[in-house]
Amino acid sequence: MIELIPQTQADREGLNPMLVQSVSPYLNPAHVLSPPRDWLEAMVQGDIPWPLFRLRYKNMLWKRFRRDPAPFYRILEASEGHRKLYLSCHCLTSVCHREIARDFLTLLRASPDYRRWREERPSLWALPFHPAGLVEHPMARA
Repeated sequence: MIELIPQTQADREGLNPMLVQSVSPYLNPAHVLSPPRDWLEAMVQGDIPWPLFRLRYKNMLWKRFRRDPAPFYRILEASEGHRKLYLSCHCLTSVCHREIARDFLTLLRASPDYRRWREERPSLWALPFHPAGLVEHPMARA
């Protein structure tokens, strides 16, 4: 399940950083879902209307996906079933690119290509322990 959350709320609620992916071009410009910073600035300044930004951003996501689908599929895998994944950002407008990103990921999740990818590779979630357990093992504090 993919949920949208403002970065300030994620910080305030102390959400597990492994469950929150910042798609802000300011905090995480290398994220596969982060748009170019200048596009957001142009939209905020009124130089690019939301419908044009939306179209450009969707096209950018498709190009990135066609070049390398694995990062998108890993996001989907991390949010399968009951597992929540939060997309966060600092957008200061009434609309945010996270909504477009979530819609894009939802579309990919329904594709036969994603299902095939999931079947062809072993899942980290099939391990007898959650990979997050590697980050802070109780014995590491002793």
